[in-house]
Amino acid sequence: MGEFKAPSSDFVKLFTSRVYDGRLTQQILDKFSVLTEKALGQFLNERINDRLKSALGAEVNAVMPVPEPPSDGTQESNSEVVESPSDLIETTEDELTAYRIVKAIACAELPAGRITYRDVRSYFSVLADDNNRRPILRCYFNGRVHYIAFVDEDKNEERFVLDQLEDIYQYADRIRAAARRWA
Repeated sequence: MGEFKAPSSDFVKLFTSRVYDGRLTQQILDKFSVLTEKALGQFLNERINDRLKSALGAEVNAVMPVPEPPSDGTQESNSEVVESPSDLIETTEDELTAYRIVKAIACAELPAGRITYRDVRSYFSVLADDNNRRPILRCYFNGRVHYIAFVDEDKNEERFVLDQLEDIYQYADRIRAAARRWA
């Protein structure tokens, strides 16, 4: 795993020699070290994404991107990093577990391939057809109290507090009815 985080010079030379015909100077190795690190990170993310897709049986919306190395080839300094709004969104294991439970229930009304999720800053949605106008269920797991919400035709939410994630099963009829709206 250490080669993925900080590839050794021998490891970088192995890849560099396959794509670069010139003389391998230290400057060239430094440039290829950054490229190798980035390529290995992308490869690892793609493998994880493929595994998640096959495990869920559906498309996974996002995998954390590989951070871009500094363009000058030097290590990052302690300067302030500006985060974009999408960096602040973290899909938690509780949210993914809720998605799997809702998907298992909603499959009675909709094909599994039509059931997806989307995570935004304030809530996590289980959707039909990857369309935020077709919600099946919303999960609010960012605070101390976890609760779910059903959105009606008039966009009104009806919320229910969860003591534990398995409480979602108590709302199986409501989940099926919400999925049936989009069948």
